Amino acid sequence: MKFDWISQAGGPDWDIVTAMNELPNGELAMVGTYYESISFYNDTLFSNGSRDVFIARFSTNGELKQVASLGGTGYDYAKSVENDSENGLIIPVKFYDELEISGKKFGKNLASNILISWFDESLTLTKSFQVSSTKEFDVTDLKSLPDGSCFFTGWFSDSLKVDHNIYISLDEKDAFMGKIAPNGELEWFKHLTGQGDDVIKSTSLTDDGKQVIFGTTSNGCFEEDNNPETKSGSNIHLFVARVDAKGDLLSVRYPLSGSEIVPVDMVADSTSIWILADVKNTVFKADGSKILPYGKGDVLLLQFDLKNETINHCQIAGAGNDASNGMIKSGENILVTGHFSGEMNFGLNTAEAAERGTDVFIAMVDKNCNPENLFTLTGESSEFPCSVFASQSGVYVTGEFTGNLKSDDTELVSAGKEDIFLARVENCGARNPLSIKTSLFEDDPSGNVWELNAGSSFVNYSWNDGLSNSQYFITNQPGKYSVTVTDFFGCTYTQEIEISLQKSATLKEEITERAFKLYPTVTSDFIYWEPSSLWDNQKAVVTVFDASGRSILQQEHQQVIPQSYRIDLSAESEGTYLIDISGDDFQEVTKVMVKN
Repeated sequence: MKFDWISQAGGPDWDIVTAMNELPNGELAMVGTYYESISFYNDTLFSNGSRDVFIARFSTNGELKQVASLGGTGYDYAKSVENDSENGLIIPVKFYDELEISGKKFGKNLASNILISWFDESLTLTKSFQVSSTKEFDVTDLKSLPDGSCFFTGWFSDSLKVDHNIYISLDEKDAFMGKIAPNGELEWFKHLTGQGDDVIKSTSLTDDGKQVIFGTTSNGCFEEDNNPETKSGSNIHLFVARVDAKGDLLSVRYPLSGSEIVPVDMVADSTSIWILADVKNTVFKADGSKILPYGKGDVLLLQFDLKNETINHCQIAGAGNDASNGMIKSGENILVTGHFSGEMNFGLNTAEAAERGTDVFIAMVDKNCNPENLFTLTGESSEFPCSVFASQSGVYVTGEFTGNLKSDDTELVSAGKEDIFLARVENCGARNPLSIKTSLFEDDPSGNVWELNAGSSFVNYSWNDGLSNSQYFITNQPGKYSVTVTDFFGCTYTQEIEISLQKSATLKEEITERAFKLYPTVTSDFIYWEPSSLWDNQKAVVTVFDASGRSILQQEHQQVIPQSYRIDLSAESEGTYLIDISGDDFQEVTKVMVKN
């Protein structure tokens, strides 16, 4: 892995980037806040009040596509951005006085207000939902569904107003979650009460349409039978709970407890739940074992294996004060971003921060939570990452810096007190979409003739060191053939295939348990999927849903076998689609994007 490119934006004062995400068309959306003015290349925004919110769209190569400002006369803030299924994005905008977006004005209901705002591809407001509180509160996470509805989570203190209803906190902080219907109206809302502080930090959607929520609680915020057991010296419990489509509790676990635990992020897939937290002092795993601190503050990554119900962990830590801000799954790896001071040790990797302030780190672990690599961004003062995101084109990191910021051959200089950076990390191993397809022309009069197809997702091809430079290679000779390809992002892949008279074509690989695969997830025509070995000889139904949740294509395979299956999306318009592959004992749901 290396940094492909790094760019910046900034103004004369403090500029803060808080989040980024991918738009349905493959571009990147970045949100943050700024004082007075901020410049993105030749575009300069000016605030209406003391602090406003910016939204910026970038291409995968870092080219600025569009930038917009929103805000009112007061102090406005945005902490997250979610990809909307209807070709736009969702941003929760916090405000204390009157707010103006796309020419529409919104008044405050209570002292602190958040407007959950939907924007189309042109960054124009399309609908909104307002939540308010008498004191500080936060909408911590949003997750959109294919039908246009949206889950949201958060916490509040004192009182909260949601859809004309007032909720009173039981103690210090209470957690909440809800769902907004496609028409922008509240579908349901859950107030979780308990003694002490209760916070939901993050939510993730599972393949079966349920939610996994993650946060911390002092004494439990679910039914009494589901409260944690308090250990000596542990007054904070980290929880992971599964809830159904209406927010009702299905199960809850408490994998970690201690005196100082800050929940950061969660990633859930079909095999594991990954949990990221910042900790101080000794913490306890659910089995009672201790995790001892290395420095003043450590980053802790937990992997909960859903099949074996075991918990693995690794620490990203050094002698200084280390903290994380997010993580992302990229291929088979988990990448964690954060900042560190002093020396950091991670597996066989060691990094040294600048003498002043903090530097940025990106740590990578494998699918079993084993350390693999460590990367850093260094500067002359304090640098902070704020968001991390992975897509087909690479891993993107955005954050803030003061003074100089160095990465490989690039050096940035801030224009004001604090500027914004956006960088792409090359991660070819996470994509590796190469898969050779074979066709045997059995009726050819000259005998067996095979066509080998490396796929259309690459810009350069080389079969057997130059025998062919096209996507295809045709031969009537059994033997071993290899192809080396290069994709649009400069990543190179090589694969070998062996053709024999006994079998039409077999890949040279060990016979092991096969995992489900679907690739590529960004296409202009075809996608391919390969069944898990656990599905062999079972019936599989493939259903393709568009962004509105409408079924547009269905295929049935009576008995799946170890081969690649093709889905033709060449006739579909640009946008996001869900591929649902289901059988009696299995289901896989994958989001793909069509770009013509």
